[in-house]
Amino acid sequence: MKKMSVAIVGTGGFADYHLSRWLKVEGVKVEAVIGRDQQKTAGLAEKYGIGKFYTDFSAFQKEILHVDILDVVTVPSTHIDIALKLMGSFSGVLIEKPLDVDLEKALSFFNTVKEKKVAVGVVSQMKFGKAYHFLKGLIGGGELGEMINFTIQLSNMRKADYYSVNDGWRDNIDMSGGGIMTSQVIHRLNFVMGIVGYTVEEVFAFKGLSRYARNVEESVSAIFSLKGRFTGLLHATSLSSVVSDYLLFEGTHGIALSDFRSCRICKGGKRFSPDTVMSEFPEGNISHGETFEDHLLNQMTEFAENVRNGGGFLLNLREAINDMIIIQSLYESMARKCSVKIENMIYE
Repeated sequence: MKKMSVAIVGTGGFADYHLSRWLKVEGVKVEAVIGRDQQKTAGLAEKYGIGKFYTDFSAFQKEILHVDILDVVTVPSTHIDIALKLMGSFSGVLIEKPLDVDLEKALSFFNTVKEKKVAVGVVSQMKFGKAYHFLKGLIGGGELGEMINFTIQLSNMRKADYYSVNDGWRDNIDMSGGGIMTSQVIHRLNFVMGIVGYTVEEVFAFKGLSRYARNVEESVSAIFSLKGRFTGLLHATSLSSVVSDYLLFEGTHGIALSDFRSCRICKGGKRFSPDTVMSEFPEGNISHGETFEDHLLNQMTEFAENVRNGGGFLLNLREAINDMIIIQSLYESMARKCSVKIENMIYE
């Protein structure tokens, strides 16, 4: 097996998280850490026993010349800029979500990738677990009948310890494009769209309680209209101290509930109620015993294998851009206080 070389750009909490996963991927060696701050970059490299670190892109390019995989784990507004700046220095680039905050930049990047044929993956680790594949097979196979609705429920106030590893950085309108929508909802939306398809035609979103003008903590409720008279609901907030994170698929023959790591199914006239949400339904409680860390490791392993074997180059880039389009439409709906039709999804 060819040993794959990796360089990681970023020194915050997510970069640390990514590094700990890369060290568990078979056949991969992290060659360098790249960051802006000398002390932080050197400290992260030392923590994981990585021999080289750089605070200057040109020095990295001059000395290393080329790595198999570049992992970009910086603030979202810099993702594509960094990938373009180092284009030619890597065979594949893995980018933390969201792909970027600028849709026009993302569409231009899509065309560049098609021209250069560079492998691009965007972190979407929830789709690299057994729960995702189970639900995709369940719904795609018609086990729940004709689909009626999906519901995404997310309440997650990130506490001080989460932000402390990122130097106190919080979701920022300019740097990340928004609050909970781009930092957390995007993963759940990507999960759902991967199962039902990117067939959203119209959205209507409402902004509830929010704090901070730039460093956003917010509450959002939204309605989705999909092709085939299929609807969706979303409620997300980063203001509740109680964590609630689950997905519900409702079909004419049954209901599937998932916390994105395990699944529960209720079919055939059984009663579904809050009292039974966390109990085993007669049809089963499918617990896969996985964590989100396992899912990221799975995605990294698959991405490295794709680059090693010269596989596809667009990978999930289309989906990442479509996620941006949907979220941008949700924010537009909040601002205009009306429904917004989505007509610019990309499929090829």
